[in-house]
Amino acid sequence: MKKFIAFMVVCALGLFGCSSTSLPDGVSQTFYDNGKAVVEIMDDYFANDVTAAKAADKVQKVLDKLSKEDVSDSIDNESILNVISKIQSNLSYVSEADESEVDSVNTDLEIATNGLRTALGLND
Repeated sequence: MKKFIAFMVVCALGLFGCSSTSLPDGVSQTFYDNGKAVVEIMDDYFANDVTAAKAADKVQKVLDKLSKEDVSDSIDNESILNVISKIQSNLSYVSEADESEVDSVNTDLEIATNGLRTALGLND
């Protein structure tokens, strides 16, 4: 009886507890994966684990990959690309900005990152 109950628990977890997250509507796997990578880069930046210049370089590499993708069939993929581009631009600016401007640009970066996180369904 214990083996049967254990078997049922494993089956229930397999069916309900470990289901994979589905992609947001209109977002391709490529844009999801790369968008998630940018969110992780930004999390490292906000935790002061990487400099703005290093984060800008990492995000630029993601942009280089995504620039080869066709976005004409998905407004969502295009929006993700635009947000990532804005993040990269702001990071590049912060890496050379005066100290007085950094807080303002970091606020913009937080807003853009949170928007990207929401678009990808990563708020959970």
